[in-house]
This record gives sequence, C-alpha cells and structure tokens, in this order.
Amino acid sequence: MKDDTTACLLTTASTYTIIVFCRTFTNFLEMIFLAWLLILATTTPNTSILRKTWLMTGMIVTIAFFIRPTFLMFAFWPVISMLYYQAKKKNLQSMICGSILMAIGGFSIAVVLIMMDSSYYGMPRGNL
Repeated sequence: MKDDTTACLLTTASTYTIIVFCRTFTNFLEMIFLAWLLILATTTPNTSILRKTWLMTGMIVTIAFFIRPTFLMFAFWPVISMLYYQAKKKNLQSMICGSILMAIGGFSIAVVLIMMDSSYYGMPRGNL
C-alpha cells in the first residue's frame, strides 16, 4: 500500500471524520470536497502539476467555501503543500503561475455561484 493511500485511509477512519459525517448535510459536502482536494494534493508529487489541476484546486476551494466558510482551515495545508512542492520541484515562477491559475479558477466559479445565488434569492427590497 502506498504512503499516500495510508494517509488518506487514516484520515477517513479518524474520529473527527466519523463525527462530521454523522452531522448535517453541509458537513458531508465539506468532507467530500476535502477528499477531492486531498486526492489532488496527494497525486501532485507523482506527476507534474498541470494547468487543469490548479484550476480545479481553485474551483474546489471556492465551491467548498461557499458551502461552508470553515473549509479554508482544512484546505490551507493541502494547498500550501502543493505550492511548496511546485516551488521545490521546479522554480518560484511556476509556483506563482500556479497561484494565479488557482485564483482564476476560483474567481470564475465564484462569479457563477454569485450569479446563481442572486438569481435564486433576488434583489433585496425595501430597507435593510
């Protein structure tokens, strides 16, 4: 069994994960997005980080942030490790390029989510 798989299995079998899965639906969605982010982060050292990986990372973090803002605490270390690996393996310029691509992916999906949210709830009427 690979070390990455062992780390993922230990995380999914932890008491925290079991408690979170037994709570509300948003906790479940938060953990699903965290699992996707961990899969992206653990497959990063095996292959070179492609542009679509950075875009997907930005999109996953943004969607999960819209579901629950506390996701940023969980996403911090996987994203930092991806950026660190990129700077260590290649150079600082590729890390900055990855950060920009991640921001573009996050911003693009944020615009879509804000438009969907605004169209669903409508504009506020009257005094706030």
